[in-house]
Amino acid sequence: MPPLATCDGKDLTPLLYGEKKAVHTIGVTECPFSKSIRKGKWRMVHYPPEMFGKEFGELYNLEEDPWEMRNLFFEREYQPLINELRKELLNRLLTTTRPNTICPSPAGGDPITREKNYPYEADGKISLKLIKKMIEEGNKNYL
Repeated sequence: MPPLATCDGKDLTPLLYGEKKAVHTIGVTECPFSKSIRKGKWRMVHYPPEMFGKEFGELYNLEEDPWEMRNLFFEREYQPLINELRKELLNRLLTTTRPNTICPSPAGGDPITREKNYPYEADGKISLKLIKKMIEEGNKNYL
């Protein structure tokens, strides 16, 4: 099947035929208000500080806490790990072949309605100014 116009990915076909080589060492997911990285047993979610008026994030050990009930983000002993994961997340976001993953879709693809859920900026991202405005208006989605 052809790749989606708004996604960045790798062909996983060799894995279906038994190849054991890793395609990526990390997994990254993107939401309008956050970015998340998964590396080994760790999952970290990064939010812009403006969302909460202070630094906020999530860190989970998925082997010990698969339901993500204990947020380790604010525990001092995990700060070196958080810094490492932030660096890897930033490097991945900077080196992705499709930095604009939400909208608009490339010419010839089906257009994605920008106003469907959130009014995105031209580059497909939500500005911090818009996040603050939505919070002030009482919008609690993704908060």
